Amino acid sequence: MDSAQARVNSAILSVYPGWLSDKAEDRIGKGRPVWSIDKEHRIARYYDSKGKQQLVSPVGIGLVQGDKSMAGDNRTPTGTYTLSAPERGAGKTGGEMSFGPYFYRTNHKNNGSNSLSGVGLHGTGLPIFNGSNISHGCMRVDNSTIKQFYKKAPNRGAGTRIIISD
Repeated sequence: MDSAQARVNSAILSVYPGWLSDKAEDRIGKGRPVWSIDKEHRIARYYDSKGKQQLVSPVGIGLVQGDKSMAGDNRTPTGTYTLSAPERGAGKTGGEMSFGPYFYRTNHKNNGSNSLSGVGLHGTGLPIFNGSNISHGCMRVDNSTIKQFYKKAPNRGAGTRIIISD
């Protein structure tokens, strides 16, 4: 297991104690699919409900490092969130070039706010920038990755947990 995976596993254990067994440290979930976003190494991994890694992609994150706290700070939050039902990227301002084929909103809220922050997981028409600090706070993966997630995930991805770690 590489050091990046060890850090991700450590972050997951802090949120979901007991998810990783001593015999299979690379297994993530027990009965629940999950995305793991490693902001430091800019890697997104999707694990099925049996803990098997299904997808991996470089991920574009917020332009500014650190934890998101307010609208417009261009940061990607850390923590555990749940993804909404998918929205079509073509229906959003900027369309598929900005959001790829699907946009999944997280339930992240900025400090002191009761409204959702708009941070999401989505594809991008500019995958060359994945793996860098490029977004206003969202997590951008390759279009092929977000399409596969849409097809493979239960409920087309709605309700999937996403764990974002530094």
